[in-house]
Amino acid sequence: MKRLLLLISLSAFMLESSAQSIAEAPIASGISSYDVLKKNNGVDIIWVTETEINNSHFNIQLSQDQLSFETIKTIKTKAIDGNSAAPLFYNYTDINPPLGYSYYRIAQVDMDSNISYSYVTRIHWAESEQPVTVYPNPVHNNLKLKVELKENAIVLVEIIDTKGSIVYRSKQQTPSGFNLLNIPTTALSNGIYMLRVKKNGSMLSQQKFEKED
Repeated sequence: MKRLLLLISLSAFMLESSAQSIAEAPIASGISSYDVLKKNNGVDIIWVTETEINNSHFNIQLSQDQLSFETIKTIKTKAIDGNSAAPLFYNYTDINPPLGYSYYRIAQVDMDSNISYSYVTRIHWAESEQPVTVYPNPVHNNLKLKVELKENAIVLVEIIDTKGSIVYRSKQQTPSGFNLLNIPTTALSNGIYMLRVKKNGSMLSQQKFEKED
């Protein structure tokens, strides 16, 4: 399949090229712009394709060591039958970026399972930028949430088990600033859970934690 080598435009203050050694695979064809930006609610990955040929989907991939990448989200192509000659806009927000340095890239997968990659970008996420801190983890009887709000808001807290069932839910008016919320976990069975926190209906944080005796 004919491949096109296209220029990838990156946000200058977010891009660091120290990870180029792992970007030896073919550059993702059709991607004309690609940015990774820090926002209040996480890290935005934004890209635009000028053309798409036989395209299937995109995998958003994350690494903390520049060597081992894992897919954190799969985005299906917007192109009809995988082909488009018009610009198409894509975006995804990682609402739970790891603390410290993280490395993002996009893997473009075509209908024949051929894979090409965007360049790698590096983002630093400090603990002060994390709106929700969860501890202790693992938890025994009481999970604590440190929630930072810039304004008064209705905060919804949900705990979801591995079957996708909501096993805990609370909603409360929460003032601006730092707030400490206590979530009882004694009734939970041992295992892995997803904690989901929303502010005025918008996702604020989503983190995994473990319950054990």
